[in-house]
Amino acid sequence: MGPGVPTADGSALTPSDLRECRSILQSLLRHPLAWPFLAPVDPVAAMAPDYFDVVKKPMDLSSINQKLSSSRASSSIGFVADIRLMLDNCFLYNPPVNQIHQLGRSLEAHFISLVQRSFP
Repeated sequence: MGPGVPTADGSALTPSDLRECRSILQSLLRHPLAWPFLAPVDPVAAMAPDYFDVVKKPMDLSSINQKLSSSRASSSIGFVADIRLMLDNCFLYNPPVNQIHQLGRSLEAHFISLVQRSFP
């Protein structure tokens, strides 16, 4: 593998991994059930005033996109961890009967299939 994209912490995301991460992210962004995950949660609009009491490390697809675009993603493992954090936050805050939880499960299944294809 060739040189990677330097990041703030000195590690590197290889060009090949960066392409794969961007491809996965674009697929997630285009997914019809991704709408709750496209931007940071607005507790007022979401009628979730205790959101930040429950979720200590918020994450969303726009923040992940910014990390990739600004070379702040340290590795494909870090990228996957950010997506997992976003989904885990969803499952933590929303009970299984909640529509957002169910959308998160659908997006999770799509994400897993993408990762398995991109990083066998």
